[in-house]
Amino acid sequence: MADTELTTLLGVLNSKRKHVLDILEGLDEEALRRPVLPSGWTCLGLVHHLALDGEKFWFRAVAAGEQAAIEEILGSGENAWQPALEKTAEEVFALYRKEGELADTFLAGADLKAAPSWWPDFFGNWRLDNLREVILHVITETATHAGHLDAVRDAKSSTDCVGAGRQYSGAIGGVGLCQVSVHLAAVTATTKVVIDRALYLSADWAADEERREAAGVPEETGFARKPQ
Repeated sequence: MADTELTTLLGVLNSKRKHVLDILEGLDEEALRRPVLPSGWTCLGLVHHLALDGEKFWFRAVAAGEQAAIEEILGSGENAWQPALEKTAEEVFALYRKEGELADTFLAGADLKAAPSWWPDFFGNWRLDNLREVILHVITETATHAGHLDAVRDAKSSTDCVGAGRQYSGAIGGVGLCQVSVHLAAVTATTKVVIDRALYLSADWAADEERREAAGVPEETGFARKPQ
């Protein structure tokens, strides 16, 4: 892959894909299907949405013009946010990985300046003009949803989790028993991308040697105000 810009874009995209899967590691089937926020979406539904409405739609259908993918998208009555109950979490994760791999195969030799091979009429006058814009759109969507997953993972039922305690969280809309994560993001007029994130350790947690040792918090990790 000689195109340095394309290599960089795919590197960022793959880091966001990994973020999505890593943040859900360790959750059981029940937790993955449990609505957490008032809108009612689930972690598993979000991954299913990214697989079908993100990777498959934008790369295989729009960018590559793959006829089979286009027909499946137009002919499907499935709500990607609500995977069928008979579809296991592992099958949804496997679908997301597979769609990512298929997208990468197409993108490996693609031209960033190339216009989309197919454009659905339901978008009206809105349009992405080239593959570069398509990739940036999917990066933004994936990073945004990764942030949503961080938010729902904030809510906890025990103070045994590192940093968990009664504190304010915008994700849950008030004060509750939760963890809080701090994000560093780059924002321009056309896109936004999460660059890094870290778990916030409150002053109480930082000073509690017994809990720190039990949870394996490194000695060099201490309390810092969020802007720090």
